[in-house]
Amino acid sequence: MMQAIEAEVSKQGIVKFRHPIQLDGCYRAIVTLVEPIESTDQLLPSDEELEAAYRNANSETDSTWECAIADGLSDETW
Repeated sequence: MMQAIEAEVSKQGIVKFRHPIQLDGCYRAIVTLVEPIESTDQLLPSDEELEAAYRNANSETDSTWECAIADGLSDETW
């Protein structure tokens, strides 16, 4: 069965799949280069890297945006 899977190829020939894949064995592959991308030196971050960055950013607080706590309302509903 043939299946198309999107990936990026660096200048060094390193192939990085855009999404995680799971295979039930070893497969031969044919790589078709479609078009150059802006920067192949910096491949897209993995889902795990994006999740870690999101968690890090989500843990940060900014007192400017936390002023709603002092407005006297017990329940903030948006």
